[in-house]
Amino acid sequence: MKVTAIDAGPETLEIMAEPNSPFVANVAQQPHLIGQTSADNVARYFAKEKLPLQTFIPVVPVKGPQEAKAVYKQLGYGELQ
Repeated sequence: MKVTAIDAGPETLEIMAEPNSPFVANVAQQPHLIGQTSADNVARYFAKEKLPLQTFIPVVPVKGPQEAKAVYKQLGYGELQ
């Protein structure tokens, strides 16, 4: 059986990084970038700057254990062995 999902959090990435994990693919959001972008938009609003109607934050596709380890680190969760 193979498992895929969306919204990879640290726990999911840890499972994906395990040898022979059935968890083979996921999509990770970028919580720090979402927060930073939100704060930037609030600052722009209070500075009376024009804001876009929508702000898109790219997701990070994750496939396999090596990418799970890399994304885990990229998102600031630490390092996985």
